[in-house]
Amino acid sequence: MGIGKSGSIAAKTSSTLSSTGTSSFFLNAAEASHGDLGQITSNDIVVLISNSGQSQELKNIIQYANRNKILLIGIVSKKESVLYKASDIKLVIPKVTEAGGIVPTASTTAQLALGDALAIATMKYKNFSKID
Repeated sequence: MGIGKSGSIAAKTSSTLSSTGTSSFFLNAAEASHGDLGQITSNDIVVLISNSGQSQELKNIIQYANRNKILLIGIVSKKESVLYKASDIKLVIPKVTEAGGIVPTASTTAQLALGDALAIATMKYKNFSKID
């Protein structure tokens, strides 16, 4: 899950996981708070991507995951953030300077690389091959 540009990265990461043998679906963080959280069960793992880890849309997701004992993996750049503090597994991307100072570019590149690394590591762990 994610919101904004981080949501686009989350969608790509979910797609890569699905195509490499790990059942996955993308859920927009804003839509999640309006009924879509019901798609997530206690057998799932939530991967929540946010550069700041402070977006308002994340709070309902974090509460839902914690309340239902759903494993929460947070991908974030700020250790003082709500997402970092609430995550069961904390993956920190470096704080970077964005192109032009404001446009999410360097942070989304780091998120993308980490998402791809997660997918490949999971694929290797499951012995998923080209034949699969």
